[in-house]
Amino acid sequence: MKNIVLIFLLSFIFSCGMESKVEEEKYLSNVNGTVLPVYSYNFTVWDQVVSFPAGSKKFFVVINPFNGPGVVVDYYNSEFVSAIKEGGKIPLGYVYSSWGVRDLQEVEDDIDLWLKLYPEIEGFFIDEVEGTSETFYYYKEITSYIRSLGNFFIVLNVGTFPDEAYFDVADLVVIFENSLDKVENLQVSPFRD
Repeated sequence: MKNIVLIFLLSFIFSCGMESKVEEEKYLSNVNGTVLPVYSYNFTVWDQVVSFPAGSKKFFVVINPFNGPGVVVDYYNSEFVSAIKEGGKIPLGYVYSSWGVRDLQEVEDDIDLWLKLYPEIEGFFIDEVEGTSETFYYYKEITSYIRSLGNFFIVLNVGTFPDEAYFDVADLVVIFENSLDKVENLQVSPFRD
């Protein structure tokens, strides 16, 4: 079974239109985490995220102060990262990849800046992932670079099923994301061998 993760957009309830409670429980038992992107500068939302119970599954919170880490520490984001960790959640730094065309050195510089400015970050959320076999080595380079720096979680946000090789280089691969109103009638088959 490959790692499966759901992405919630500032909403903590998931409904996927399952026909029965048994089917829903079977599906949810195979989901090993939730990724919550928090791209707003809203202290009320931050308080809700921090106080929301992490539960037994992994709960990742994506931090994105300036479409990445920015160039200086933002005190409030730094406090938010600390509070997330204290609440049993895993803070991830946002890094965009422009679907495999952003300069690799710029991507690596953002990763380095995250670690310099926000040393409590526990992983990286690589966004705008192309997911094709043609761009695989680009993303393999990024994930190898992150692994060379330490034991960090790596989440690749593809948004659809990528080439199978992507599952081998990331800890989690996001295969679907949308707002809750679009998810309610979704029929998915998340089981992959």
